[in-house]
Amino acid sequence: MTGGHLAPGPVGGPDGGCPALRLVGGTGRRLDIGEARRALRGVAESHDWGVDLDDLELLASEVLTNAVRYTASGRRGGGVDVRLLVRDDCLRVEVTDDGGARTVPHLVESSDWQESGRGLLMVAVLAADWGWSAERSRTTVWFELLRKE
Repeated sequence: MTGGHLAPGPVGGPDGGCPALRLVGGTGRRLDIGEARRALRGVAESHDWGVDLDDLELLASEVLTNAVRYTASGRRGGGVDVRLLVRDDCLRVEVTDDGGARTVPHLVESSDWQESGRGLLMVAVLAADWGWSAERSRTTVWFELLRKE
């Protein structure tokens, strides 16, 4: 990432061996969603987990955008922790923000004319499963993609 920082390696939790990234904006910069999305796709391509990479990139983009838009992850120098958990039948992607959200993640009913608000709806439609959890002030949004046989 040109202005940010990728820190591969475990970022905590019981699955210390799972691929994990700390994605942050550079000094004085916000996290660049495009660069973060491409970094996640690159990790998935290098491991050949058998998931649809376009769906991975799209859903990661939506979840990352929400973290940057609605939490402290969007502040200059803010970031997210991303864990990739490989299971027999799916790849689970967990995005944990830096805290500070005013609401919990939820689906929004939107009209045809609304310019935003469809991100989690896309996640709900394309993912095999999705959800969120909160611990202390941080929120984790996760989704699962089925692996191809």
